[in-house]
Amino acid sequence: MLRALLVVSIFGCAACADSGENLGGSGAGGSANEVCSEASQLEPHPDFSGCLQPPNASCDLASFCEREQCGGKGATFDAAGCRRVVCVDDQDCAAGQRCFDTEGLTGAACVTPEYSCCLHSDGCSCVASQTCNFEKHCVDEAEL
Repeated sequence: MLRALLVVSIFGCAACADSGENLGGSGAGGSANEVCSEASQLEPHPDFSGCLQPPNASCDLASFCEREQCGGKGATFDAAGCRRVVCVDDQDCAAGQRCFDTEGLTGAACVTPEYSCCLHSDGCSCVASQTCNFEKHCVDEAEL
């Protein structure tokens, strides 16, 4: 179900401190260029090279997961920082995974179609669109 929010509950943003927006657990509208000023900052970090769907983050895994929930059945990203595969049912998932609906789950992160995270001197900073979509995603059976 698509939900437009004034504040998106997913990202932390050290760069937003001056604007009064605290994106730690919430996000605000913006573009990648507002946070990522150099072209090299728009490339995924090598930590995510093994991901089928890497996050749009130039931060390393540790910095990214300090800002974003990685792992756990309600998380958009798995413990390796990879974006989870969106699914309709279990057939869309790999062996050993189940299609899990996060809507209504306490602490679940919503999926924003547009976001970017970049490493800065004060850590990983992120911006996200104001659109929030709770989707079903594939989760390892051990996490359920």
